[in-house]
Amino acid sequence: MRVLRQKMPVRVDKQPLPLHDYINFKKMASGNEVLLNLDNCDNLRNGELVGGLIELGRRDSAGEFDWNAHAISAKSLKELKKRMGLLNSKQIVMSALLMQRLRIVDQEAWQMASKHALRLLHKYKGKDMA
Repeated sequence: MRVLRQKMPVRVDKQPLPLHDYINFKKMASGNEVLLNLDNCDNLRNGELVGGLIELGRRDSAGEFDWNAHAISAKSLKELKKRMGLLNSKQIVMSALLMQRLRIVDQEAWQMASKHALRLLHKYKGKDMA
């Protein structure tokens, strides 16, 4: 017995949902593109928000910008502080690293990151802390 199949174009309403539907900030060409996407930070997922801020810090390795006074980065950091309790253990560690890379001086953000890192201390392995 042989199964006959017809070749038909896929209808738009029958297409499956994409599995990897997220913004990859690593593939963006410039820091301006990262900033444009971070301007819409309230619609980003937690991992996308953390990843975007990390990439922003990587693009400014010379330290020529003050990210504390920049409007988009301040808005993104405010959103990050609001979501800090919802982040997983890896994202908490990355948030501390991104605040160091962006030279953030907000004491409340640093205290929240340390508080949540201690809350999730049982999740970290030795190599994660190194």
